[in-house]
Amino acid sequence: MAAGDAQIDPEDLDYFARRMDQLADDLADPQRPVSKLIKSNANHGGVIDFPCPGVFASGQAFTDAYVGKINEMAGGFQQLEGLLRSLGEATRSVAKKYRTTEEYNRATSEEIEALVGGTAPPSGNQNPGSQNSGNQNNGTPGDQNGNVPQPE
Repeated sequence: MAAGDAQIDPEDLDYFARRMDQLADDLADPQRPVSKLIKSNANHGGVIDFPCPGVFASGQAFTDAYVGKINEMAGGFQQLEGLLRSLGEATRSVAKKYRTTEEYNRATSEEIEALVGGTAPPSGNQNPGSQNSGNQNNGTPGDQNGNVPQPE
């Protein structure tokens, strides 16, 4: 579907949404390097997963700073994962709306009537007062010869 100079393809939007899901899955995968780094501040029975400089004042200050920064980074990655998932969902929704709009634009009046439950507009030239020339009607309901279909 074209919007101005932009060309919008719902299939491209679907691909983009899947890619956002993949990126979010990568962030959540415990085997990926970023997850391993984030979890390097884990305390397993008193043992931390990263090399500690030692048990002295400066070493403890380093450890505290490292753990604080890792926790900040972990929070950022969790936010990023959530944003990627939201972006994927929103993009899928946009693609669905474009498909619906395209289907609606291609629909015949009978299909639209079925969708909205209303009455389809009559086909042909229905402008009252139009001149009868050739195969145009004269503004009255019916075919080009003025034959009006009778209700059954």
